[in-house]
Amino acid sequence: QNLKFDLALDTMVIGHFNEEQLSYHTMEMYRVLKPGGCWLVLEANDEGYASRLPRRHYGRLHSLKNFLKIADHAGFTTIDTSYEGFYSPAFPMTINFIRKFIFSRKLDISDFSSSFNFIIPEKRRMLWLARLHKPLNNEPKY
Repeated sequence: QNLKFDLALDTMVIGHFNEEQLSYHTMEMYRVLKPGGCWLVLEANDEGYASRLPRRHYGRLHSLKNFLKIADHAGFTTIDTSYEGFYSPAFPMTINFIRKFIFSRKLDISDFSSSFNFIIPEKRRMLWLARLHKPLNNEPKY
């Protein structure tokens, strides 16, 4: 059966792939999306403060720039990109623990709208987000 989807979401997935596997995964995402479909990818930022933590877990991190190049080669167009989330540049695990569990009035594990998210430079935030589009059959790529 040939299923097609309007939307696909990868959250902290592509760090598990080496570059060859990422290229294959990207082509598969293109294949399974309907024309006009969207692919959202949220991934650890290789330029973010404390990027050493997810890099140690994955063994690698894919840069947004390289990912977009791979996606473009597969046929996707980029809708937009952004950066979000906070990790302290010093003692990130300790600072996060204090912020989230000791001083938190209610448990909130996200930092997407916290004031901390906005005080650090955008490209130093914890995650990057790419929103991609599979062009319609008659839609030009650019």
